[in-house]
Amino acid sequence: MSNRRQVTVLYSENKLQKTISLPASATIATAKKIGSDEILQHLRLQPGVPSDISLDDDCIDFYPAASDNTRVRDLNGQATIVVWPKAAPGSSFTPAPIMDALSSATAELEELRAQRSAEALIKEDKQPKKKQKNKPESSSIRPPDTADEDGSMLAKILSRLTVSETKIAALEHSDADLRERLTIAEKSSAALQEKIDSDAIDDMRLRILVNMGRDKLAVVFGHKNWQEWRASAGSREELYNSALTRLKEDPTGVPPQWANIGDNPSALRTMLFPKRPVQPGDFVVRASTSDSEEPADDP
Repeated sequence: MSNRRQVTVLYSENKLQKTISLPASATIATAKKIGSDEILQHLRLQPGVPSDISLDDDCIDFYPAASDNTRVRDLNGQATIVVWPKAAPGSSFTPAPIMDALSSATAELEELRAQRSAEALIKEDKQPKKKQKNKPESSSIRPPDTADEDGSMLAKILSRLTVSETKIAALEHSDADLRERLTIAEKSSAALQEKIDSDAIDDMRLRILVNMGRDKLAVVFGHKNWQEWRASAGSREELYNSALTRLKEDPTGVPPQWANIGDNPSALRTMLFPKRPVQPGDFVVRASTSDSEEPADDP
């Protein structure tokens, strides 16, 4: 068994994701603490996100649900932590720093585009015009200092525009990558659930066949059904030994197909006392028990 356990940490706003590796002996409380620190550092690296963003320690969700002192090695299925940003003091609204950064960059881009269009119109309006009759040539020439000033302003606008477009491209690329990862995770989760459902159906079919077999064997031994046979016996071992002895040493009246089970003691024990299967969705922390303790019989 591996001594490490993979845990997925999701940031709730737009499925920002990070996978961490923890010791299998770590508790859920430890996983929440480490996972929150890791995703917070990852979040602060996103373009335009404020460096003072923090997470709400009271709103950290862990799946599958279990107590904080549960060991991650005892969990079934994918372990996932979901964290949420902390609201500003006095506010009841959950902040969305990544979407705010994207909206801010988009608004700045639109503003800069509008300024560039306005400056282009001003520049075009100040371009030298064709000479008209009876009008001095100097009247259509724009002063050199004004042209230099317009060119400098336009260069600054274009520079700011390039920076904003770069920020938006980085955010859009990050969002596309996260969406792709989320799709892969959802497909993996669906495949795992399908496997769990299939195993549950197989367990159910096996349990039905075993119950039918115990009833038929009870009738062969002269009892009404399995419940009556079990109630009339002493301990589990007494019932098992008596059945094995009858099948091996006194097979009178026992059909051949049942007599063959006497040659396979493990098959006989499994049929008489099958292990109770774990149902999908059950997450049980089992205390260690001694070898002498016996599990409860199935009905």
